[in-house]
Amino acid sequence: MSKDKSDFPVDIFEGEKKIRMIAELPGINEEEDIKIDLHEKVLVIFASGKDRNYYKIIKLPHPSENIIGKLYNNGFLEIILGKKEDNDGLRTISN
Repeated sequence: MSKDKSDFPVDIFEGEKKIRMIAELPGINEEEDIKIDLHEKVLVIFASGKDRNYYKIIKLPHPSENIIGKLYNNGFLEIILGKKEDNDGLRTISN
């Protein structure tokens, strides 16, 4: 019997140019069993294991443009996202 869980722990760390996210996904054996979708300020994680499935929609603190890296080890998934640059049309000019 498969259990669906959306309440797995997620920690998000925001840096100057990157966002680092760590999720706890016990019972998942392979990185290939994890699917990640990124849509600017929303990250979707779906992981499928032998007897459980995980699904979570995570609102990011800042828009992101790409997944720089991901690593799954011993039940923990680490994802590094590149922040999308603010493009408000303003520039600072210094002398």
